[in-house]
Amino acid sequence: MKLHPIIFSFVAILLSMMLSTFASAATLVSSVNRNQISTNETLTLRVLLDEQVDASELNLDSLDEGFEVLNVTPQTRSSFNVVNGQSEKSASTLWTITLVAKNEGVLMIPAFTVKSASSQPISITVNNAAKNRNTSIPLDVVVASKVKKAYVNQQFIIEIELSANSNVRDLNGPQLIIEGADVEAFDQQTFQRVDNGISRNIVILKYAVFPQQEGKLTVPVMTYTGLQNGRRSVFGSTGTQVVARSKQFTIPIEAPPTNNIQAWFPASGVTISSTWSADKSKLKVGEPITRSITIVANGQQGSAIPPLIQVASPNGLKSYKDQAQLNTTKSAQGFIGTRVESEAIVANASGDFILPAVSINWWNTEKGRWEISTLEPETLTVSGEALPLNVGTHNNALNSSLTSEQVVRINAKSDARWQLLSLVLAIIILIQFYFLIRRYSTPSRVQTIETSNLSEKAAWSSLQSALQSGESGRIRTDILIWGRHALNSDSPVNLATIALAGNSSELSQALNNLDKHLYNGADKPDHRVLNDLLIQLRKTLSQSKEKNGESYAKLKPLYPT
Repeated sequence: MKLHPIIFSFVAILLSMMLSTFASAATLVSSVNRNQISTNETLTLRVLLDEQVDASELNLDSLDEGFEVLNVTPQTRSSFNVVNGQSEKSASTLWTITLVAKNEGVLMIPAFTVKSASSQPISITVNNAAKNRNTSIPLDVVVASKVKKAYVNQQFIIEIELSANSNVRDLNGPQLIIEGADVEAFDQQTFQRVDNGISRNIVILKYAVFPQQEGKLTVPVMTYTGLQNGRRSVFGSTGTQVVARSKQFTIPIEAPPTNNIQAWFPASGVTISSTWSADKSKLKVGEPITRSITIVANGQQGSAIPPLIQVASPNGLKSYKDQAQLNTTKSAQGFIGTRVESEAIVANASGDFILPAVSINWWNTEKGRWEISTLEPETLTVSGEALPLNVGTHNNALNSSLTSEQVVRINAKSDARWQLLSLVLAIIILIQFYFLIRRYSTPSRVQTIETSNLSEKAAWSSLQSALQSGESGRIRTDILIWGRHALNSDSPVNLATIALAGNSSELSQALNNLDKHLYNGADKPDHRVLNDLLIQLRKTLSQSKEKNGESYAKLKPLYPT
């Protein structure tokens, strides 16, 4: 009998050791800088293990079938930190491998295994090498776009390819700026290409462009510089400066199609889905449940996704909508916008409740047509006793019709809810106090500029959407919001302040006409004229910032240390 506790303790310790071993199992991750290459271009493969091992642990023989290994650079790292009095040690081993494809087609980078960790295979598309490239000049630049035309607020990609001899370094140039469009850089790739037996370094810059008005969009001449046969010393870089200039070209921008009553929403792909905070098939009467509907748009910004059309809740359900959450992320194909709309739902009766389908219309930029993405109807299954009517206003009459046990139960639930509400309010006050302290701290200048730029672009995108909708009240509100960000003002601005910043009597008159229409019943002004004047104001403010050195940034180093 006395042996059982000992055996039990031994088994517990053994299980704990096994679980600890599984929890700390190493992971191996493979990644590449590009998934499409030519037969004369290099590919960079990175294999990362979250343990420190000998470099010979990684076997690359499986690459020989489709690739030639040009270079392997192993690197190990380790760190030791103390967090909350507890020591934490981390280590990793990274292999950086330069490859070149042996033939064209779809090739596979196989899965690797180091100790007990395995990586996932990666598919690489290899195209035939391009011919007739100019290898006689030290630095060359080509600016191009695959689209021949686009619509207002439709994303399209502009690609800038810099080609430099191996003895050219310190490449530098401006960010791409296009009048009448929002331009965002989202990718930079660096690799080598062999043309006519000469190795050249290639830098590809990718920009997502969102036209803001119809007409011809002019992509300007881009000028880049570098140093040939240069050397670095304590006195700076020396060498012969070389220059490359691109050619200017235009892209026609068309107005949105007018044969659809829905809001203009261009994207390359749109999905709509929902998540629930609890099991919707096991809901109790009076218990809240939250449904979050997520709209994901490929090739679009989150601020451009229109709100869902409000659908009435079935009888027996009450819903309370929360403020929508907007987000924009970058991918290899440009931008991905997300809009999340959440609502709390409370059932006051039992039964099955069918929430109607939710749909959103969008313009497919790849197929050139309107499409509909739909969230199918969903069913809530609710059990329990129905809540009495007017619980909040007739407590005395309600208590008289209930048994003492029911009254105690209802009062207990009410107390619990008040306690929860008090806790939530306390947390909110603490959060506000935290951000109030941070607000008065002095951020760095770079951080201020980046936050201001991001806020201004989001506010401008919302203003453009309001102008396209034609809703004068919404336009006025969005002008004030954008003006505050554009003028970098900590306090609210008015229309007169915005007109004064533009130093334009036409803009002042257009803003006055907007107010007369809203408050004096005057005729609706031409929003296109107002849009043109605001675009000119934004351009003026941007040029002012550009003179202060806030609009240009250097390229990432071609030869990073």
